[in-house]
Amino acid sequence: MGPFRALVVDDSPTMRQHLVLALRTIPGLTCFEASDGMEGIRRLAEQSVDLILTDLQMPGMSGLAFINYLRAHEETEHVPIVVLSAHGSDQEQEKLQAQGVRTFLRKPIGEEQIVACVLELLPGLDS
Repeated sequence: MGPFRALVVDDSPTMRQHLVLALRTIPGLTCFEASDGMEGIRRLAEQSVDLILTDLQMPGMSGLAFINYLRAHEETEHVPIVVLSAHGSDQEQEKLQAQGVRTFLRKPIGEEQIVACVLELLPGLDS
């Protein structure tokens, strides 16, 4: 299978770069970037993706509003979502899972953790 496409949504250019560099080590995976939820929606209008990694706390459209948008639209309602956040209680994580979030990763996140998560969610990729 493949090629696979992932969208990384985070307002921190440093974090986006860290995530994209990690994801580019996975053969068969192409990455797109967005700095907030609104830019993420624009990117998704241009290109469908197989996986979305998003921060929660962003200016403009927050990660939570972005997730709600994704789940309300047929084109993106089944795309796996990984939330990346420095914050998030167990209760908040349960709420996110109820909204269809597949995985919650607490920042800071190591490259190995990102790669393992993506390979688990997109089993057709070769590591």
